[in-house]
Amino acid sequence: MKGWYLDTSAVFKLIFTEPESKTLHSFLDDRNITSRLTRVEIARNIKGFERQVLAKTSSILSTISLIEVSPPIMISAERAVASTSLRPADAIHVASALNIGEAIEGLITYDKVMAQEARKLGLRVESPGFDVAKSK
Repeated sequence: MKGWYLDTSAVFKLIFTEPESKTLHSFLDDRNITSRLTRVEIARNIKGFERQVLAKTSSILSTISLIEVSPPIMISAERAVASTSLRPADAIHVASALNIGEAIEGLITYDKVMAQEARKLGLRVESPGFDVAKSK
């Protein structure tokens, strides 16, 4: 069985208790992947949190395999930005998932635009516990 590529919105739901967190936890196994970009996005958003959150973040991130933001991923992201409505960071996540393709089941995101555009680009997309199509 393959793991999933998790974007930053999915990783946040593993760190913080949100309505979708329990469903996401039960959906995943231990073969999940994210981009090194996720660590940067999370670091920016948890600045100033208490030690417990920082420790939990470190623990969660240690269970997820990281892939580098390589030149081929950046080239794919540039193409995605030019041909879709993805924001740059989201394009890097989608390009990362596309780059590892057969090694994953698909992409887990809670971002409506990313979900729609990733599907158009051929990725299987899931948002456990959340209907992205009905979100704003």
